[in-house]
Amino acid sequence: MIDKIVKGLILIIALFLIGYIIVLKMPQSNVQSKEVVAEINAQDLYDEFSSDEQSAQTKYLGKVVVVSGVIDDKYEDENGSPVLILKSPDGEPAVLITMESNQKGKLANYNPGDQIRVKAQCSGLLMEVTLNKGIVEG
Repeated sequence: MIDKIVKGLILIIALFLIGYIIVLKMPQSNVQSKEVVAEINAQDLYDEFSSDEQSAQTKYLGKVVVVSGVIDDKYEDENGSPVLILKSPDGEPAVLITMESNQKGKLANYNPGDQIRVKAQCSGLLMEVTLNKGIVEG
């Protein structure tokens, strides 16, 4: 009886370890290989969410977009990932993009006031439209 319990536990542990190794070896999801649903400027994206958030969420939430705009600010978040804020023509923040950490080198060439195009996944509207997993386009 105890022999069967020990063998069962060993089998369960072995299956758990195999599953864990498979998950570790899986490729990480990134936006580089994902299909773009729209190319849009920061102001238009923000306006869509501001005027009809439900419709914009249906259209963009969880999907990859290419957004262009003028950098208002850039900094690193608490995890060390670069963050960009693109402003609207009236100077208000419109889009916040958390970039992939491997984009730091590319972003070194960009400063506030510069035009940029970023491919990223839409997370919805907080104070501004929020995008994640951003990579510099072009």
